[in-house]
Amino acid sequence: MFDEMESRGTVIESLNVLLKQCLPSEAVVVADRKFHYCRKLCDYLNLSKNETEQGLLLVRIQDIIATLCKQKGTVPEDEMTFLEPLKMDKWVKPLLLYIRGYLNGVDETLQRKIKECHLEKLAGISFVLDRYGSILVSENGDDNKALLKLRQECSQYAYPDDVVRLLEQIVNDELFMKSLKDK
Repeated sequence: MFDEMESRGTVIESLNVLLKQCLPSEAVVVADRKFHYCRKLCDYLNLSKNETEQGLLLVRIQDIIATLCKQKGTVPEDEMTFLEPLKMDKWVKPLLLYIRGYLNGVDETLQRKIKECHLEKLAGISFVLDRYGSILVSENGDDNKALLKLRQECSQYAYPDDVVRLLEQIVNDELFMKSLKDK
């Protein structure tokens, strides 16, 4: 009875509830959009159910760590300790460190580990969504401005262009559908 573990889906639902209790309402909106776009990106890229769940977990864990850092004035590495007893620590922590170091240059050992674990696509999705969420907040929720700034950053840095283009398509499609409903 007590030997069974919850499914990843159930853990994701639990993290969603936790995050909504910890974040101010405007931050919940951005976190939920990142989560929604992660699911869509994984679907469009034909990632497996396992990879999609890993991506959704990663997006939620990033938001939890960012919240802890903001509340406590710490850096992400200090807040990753809650992952250590978990099996997923073996793939989550390298991804989080990879994403954190993306703009400043990621060390080769970490890059190798990401490749060996076949996590490059999840790293790209999570990084792009993390940047998009940050830009969205700085642009007061304006998707068009956030996408423009993300595209500009993409041309400056080595962002995964396929993920950025797909995110742009998804967001623009949803904005278009919303405009039709508003008429």
